[in-house]
Amino acid sequence: MSRRKSRSSSATLNSAIPRSILQQNILHAVAPEPIESAHQITLEDAVSSGTSKPGVWAMRVWVGDYTIVKTQLGSEYVAWNILVETLDGATIRKIKRYSEFCDLRSSLLEELEQSEPRSIPTLPQLPPKAMISRFRPDFLEKRREGLEYFLTCVLLNPVFANTDSVRRWLA
Repeated sequence: MSRRKSRSSSATLNSAIPRSILQQNILHAVAPEPIESAHQITLEDAVSSGTSKPGVWAMRVWVGDYTIVKTQLGSEYVAWNILVETLDGATIRKIKRYSEFCDLRSSLLEELEQSEPRSIPTLPQLPPKAMISRFRPDFLEKRREGLEYFLTCVLLNPVFANTDSVRRWLA
């Protein structure tokens, strides 16, 4: 019964709006006026376009499980297993500490200030530090997700991925 009411009320509502206004709104929504801008945004495939600019070389990035490592002095840290799958089918495996991610970000910022300062705002932050809960599974899972997001953003961005900082970090 409520279906009939809603159908009849929507039919009444549509008939109350002149057809010419409905058509104008639909046409405007489908075909808006183009925006003229001096700064056009373009997307290009630097890998297949034949340009000399290096493109993206990584396909997937995983920050997987971790190991809590105890040093001889009794301190502990977390080592993250990283897997990078490249476009040519190769696999890069690394084990890195959180501090090494911090070093990568700092090094990238320094390098980008010289070569690509406009790209600095797009470099994501790292997940925050925590002194008290740093070995709790829920904290480590959030950190893992944040590190994976950071590394994915870096390695799937042609500007970041082709820096000396990234090459040294993955060497």
